[in-house]
Amino acid sequence: MGEPQNAFAVLTTTVRNLRSITCAMRHERVRLNADGIPERRHVNIAHTDFVREGLCSWAMRSNSLTCAHTMARFVLADALAVLRDRGFISVTTYDELTHELDEIANELHALDWTRNGLEHALANALECTDHDPNTVLRGQLELRRSLEQAHADLTARAETLHEQVLRRLEVAST
Repeated sequence: MGEPQNAFAVLTTTVRNLRSITCAMRHERVRLNADGIPERRHVNIAHTDFVREGLCSWAMRSNSLTCAHTMARFVLADALAVLRDRGFISVTTYDELTHELDEIANELHALDWTRNGLEHALANALECTDHDPNTVLRGQLELRRSLEQAHADLTARAETLHEQVLRRLEVAST
């Protein structure tokens, strides 16, 4: 009986260490040089791509529920399954909470893809000499801000869900 209880305690600690981080999806940003021109890298002999800021560190992503490039949401899903299997939440509650978790994940991925497209469109426009960079930037920055706000909203939803699951785990472990 000690082994399952120990595993439950480890799961509770792991869930407690999860975070909802508002990173504003900075990794999608295209890096600009000192002249405000997008930087490019050679993918192969015939193709170049924009240089992006890059992903957050694995240490940060591994515990972030609100990163599109993480496995942390699977930990929360596993915790929900354990709570259901041990009778601490009903199947209906499990379904509701996993549905919310799935919606958050799907919306995060959609935001990530949208942000990627936005940043590439901005970089392409900045490379064109027939566009005023300030005009391009104003429009794109407004869209960027709206995507960042959507990410912040998802972060709040994820944190609420995280707190609900953690509270249930802590009650179940007493």
